[in-house]
Amino acid sequence: MERYALFDWDGTLREGYTLFEWIGFLRERGEILSARVLKRHDRLVADYRDGRISHDVLARESCQNYEEGIRGTRVERYEALRSEYHRYDRTRQLAFAPALFRWLKDRGIQPIVITGAPVDMIEAYFGEYGIGEAYGHRLEMRDGRLTGNALENCGFHKERKVRELAERFGCPPMLAAGDSDSDLPLLLAAKTALVVGGRAETLARVPGGKSVPREIEGVTLIQNLENWIGECEAI
Repeated sequence: MERYALFDWDGTLREGYTLFEWIGFLRERGEILSARVLKRHDRLVADYRDGRISHDVLARESCQNYEEGIRGTRVERYEALRSEYHRYDRTRQLAFAPALFRWLKDRGIQPIVITGAPVDMIEAYFGEYGIGEAYGHRLEMRDGRLTGNALENCGFHKERKVRELAERFGCPPMLAAGDSDSDLPLLLAAKTALVVGGRAETLARVPGGKSVPREIEGVTLIQNLENWIGECEAI
């Protein structure tokens, strides 16, 4: 039976929100996004910060606003900017991530990402981290341009993808990691659940969930992880 692990991305393997920081990068460069799109983005962030909208509303409407702003962009220009942005994105990866993915590879556990983050940004890590599948915010490209249509956005209703994978693999995930309530479908499905950042509200909803500090060293995380998995396998 093939073993697999499920991961959220933003806040779990990376500090901050990929989409928001990518939008900030485009703003600084004066590229692609109009003043109207940037103004609406700022209003959404302010509304969330002040409690006027929920996290799900922020995530959904921010994606829709970005899709509108990116519409019509030439793929070659988009790819050039994405390559430049990736040098910054690497500085946002949590320190334990490389060691964790090496450990997964050594144990023959397939990592799968389910996230609301742009899949285009995650793809840069596929080879390094051994990620074979990632489901997130994926944009359509046609005739050399971005259409502004989302082919998928797995930041919502993650339980659907978790259920599909369980049916395909014929078993639950051996491991899952997330940082918020939106990741509960991953965490509750797994034999060993890691709540990165140790958010109390999320931990309270995940029986047996393990709190993982974002600043933990890779070696320490692996030692803890092997103990936790050993405990689960002994039950």
